[in-house]
Amino acid sequence: MQCATRFVAAVRFTVIATVVVSWLAVFASRANAQTGQNAVYNVSGTTVSSPAFIDASMFPALGRDFCGVLAYILNPSHGVMPSVGAVIDARGLPGTTGTSMTCSANPWAGITSPPPSTILLPAGTIVTSATWILPSNTHLIGEGEATLPGTTPDVSTIQASDTFSTPGPFIQFGSSSVCGPSQCSGISVEKLSLDGLGGSFYGIVNGYAGTDRLANRLNDHRKNIAKATTTLNLEDFEYRAIVVQTGWQTSAEDYLIHLFKPIWNNEVGISYGFGKHGDDPGTRANLRSPWDTLHPGRDWAHRDPKMKDARPAERIIEDIKQHLAKYPPLATIDEILRKFLEEMRAVS
Repeated sequence: MQCATRFVAAVRFTVIATVVVSWLAVFASRANAQTGQNAVYNVSGTTVSSPAFIDASMFPALGRDFCGVLAYILNPSHGVMPSVGAVIDARGLPGTTGTSMTCSANPWAGITSPPPSTILLPAGTIVTSATWILPSNTHLIGEGEATLPGTTPDVSTIQASDTFSTPGPFIQFGSSSVCGPSQCSGISVEKLSLDGLGGSFYGIVNGYAGTDRLANRLNDHRKNIAKATTTLNLEDFEYRAIVVQTGWQTSAEDYLIHLFKPIWNNEVGISYGFGKHGDDPGTRANLRSPWDTLHPGRDWAHRDPKMKDARPAERIIEDIKQHLAKYPPLATIDEILRKFLEEMRAVS
């Protein structure tokens, strides 16, 4: 279950495109882990210790693996983490510490009321034999996920060990014991790849942290694509996301539809109908959507032989050709960023 990044020409979900915002960060220089806790400048302009920034490479110990280091820092009884929370920079591991990049246990196991944390994971592979169960106000941020053609970025990967229990998951947002009677909140995972070594594993499971509405919607999309067996291959599709502040998602979505002009979106008006949940021709005089005309497979869209196409297949295909000729797919990061920056300059 390795993440792979491919640009599939023309046809992409809007939610996939949301990563454009995050790509800008790729071009910033990556900061290495601090030495010690010297992390901020005071009013005199000298570097001083800050409990809000913790360098995990300062806490190795004999027999302590990667998750053991995190567990030691996260446990309030050790007096390392302030109660208000902190950033834990683990990018310096293993370095010269000799820390094993393995996880024999969940880093938060046995910790009551762990403080809020943002954990910066190192590039490389962390081999785990246990599910990571994230409590409220926990953010995992890797160095990168999956590779793009022609690039060799740093990648943070959590890989299943030989003893990892199938089907996982690798990461779980909360649990009944961690979240209690109420749901957990403030949990996110970014720029991280998961590697099941070809096994059948769940990646990230969210059963205790807020609504699963988005996951259910994406699963509906997956099922619809899988049904179109004569025209589509589910393996050609992927899902990527970026966590944004509530209220930004609508503006981001509108702009990305404008940028990519995906033919499956209703706003483009070519091969719409992908998101429909079912029409009953016996009770409503519905026409078959262009998406169902080009990608047969959903039973309800073809159940009635008298049901007519909203537009003939030949016309839809011709419209797609004209659309792609006018708006060629943005197939590389360079093309996407160039287009994005051109539009930003135009409005500045």
